[in-house]
Amino acid sequence: MSADWVERRLIADCRVIRTQVDPRSLAAAEVVHYDIPTIQTFQRPSVQAPEEIQSNKFVVAEGDWLVSKFNPRKGCQAIVGADPRPKICSTEFVVLRPRKWDVRFISYLIESPAVRDRLSAVVQSVTKSHQRANPSDIYNLVLSVPGIRTQHANADFLDRKTAAIDALIGKMSGGDANVGAIGQSGGVLGLLREYRQAVITAAVTGKLDVATAQEAA
Repeated sequence: MSADWVERRLIADCRVIRTQVDPRSLAAAEVVHYDIPTIQTFQRPSVQAPEEIQSNKFVVAEGDWLVSKFNPRKGCQAIVGADPRPKICSTEFVVLRPRKWDVRFISYLIESPAVRDRLSAVVQSVTKSHQRANPSDIYNLVLSVPGIRTQHANADFLDRKTAAIDALIGKMSGGDANVGAIGQSGGVLGLLREYRQAVITAAVTGKLDVATAQEAA
């Protein structure tokens, strides 16, 4: 880890977004809806007619970072993408608008086991399988981060690296059924997923020299 890494509290460099709206009041034929089940299943938001949504939602904008306070150990999160239609999200998300962070870097950082373990340690249990973190426990996280240039470089590297690994996982999952079955039980696919997590963790904790890794690739 180089000297430009410092400890920063999320709330110091992010704005917490709390504006809510009844989607049925929006003058739009469709809205982009970031709901937790769809994000968990498809890693993307749904597109719905406003009248189909029966509860208030947070109003979000491109570049906002959404972190689920529901079962935080599962790491459900999303970065709001570009779309001309109104964008909303479940109030089960904490919505943060970064000012001095590369939102992609934060998103990768929250995937690291150490951060997930810290969130898991402060959850309030409703039942064993239904746990929630207080929003303040999320936006008051103190994280070790590098300067913005390093954040950009590491996020660019991880975008490329994880896309390549995900493509390989997808190819193998859709190929020989026996390979897929072995992978699901901890074989080849399991090792690839472990490798993906190891690369992310190393890049967001300063244990991986991204420049050297790129030269060696």
